[in-house]
Amino acid sequence: MKIVYFIRHAKAVHDGTPDFDRGLEQRGFSDARLMAEHLKEKNVKFDKIISSPSKRTMMTAQIFAQVLGHGKNIKEVKELYASSTGRIISVLNDVKDKHGCVAVVGHNEEITEVCELLSDETLGHIPTSGVCAITFKSASWADVEIGSGKMIYFNSPKKKKNIKNTGEF
Repeated sequence: MKIVYFIRHAKAVHDGTPDFDRGLEQRGFSDARLMAEHLKEKNVKFDKIISSPSKRTMMTAQIFAQVLGHGKNIKEVKELYASSTGRIISVLNDVKDKHGCVAVVGHNEEITEVCELLSDETLGHIPTSGVCAITFKSASWADVEIGSGKMIYFNSPKKKKNIKNTGEF
């Protein structure tokens, strides 16, 4: 079984900085920490964290890594910036099978779309710092494809509660 936690980057500054270089605003730091702490309470541990290389996604990934005790080994994948659902699935297909649980930190609308496509669930919109976990029965990441997953968790700082948690983790 494989599990992927899709994490939308935290709230970013809007101060005229070029898009790729925008960092997090204060609310972004606190919301990302809140969500990471919630996953820690659920004993979630990532084998690998994959992130878009933009500043706001890397800062979000670092917060999750720090809180969850993952270390600083975050893989930057340029295909996750200005991406598509097909590219995100391709990135997952390339994950080594020794990794059972991975986090993908990226951008909307692609994060929402890929979660909906992989799980056949309708989310509408994943807010900043939102987290959606999808499980796959396959033993290989190469088998991840549209409709092959099941959503087991969806939460965001705005909700401050689980809006989907099947209790499977």
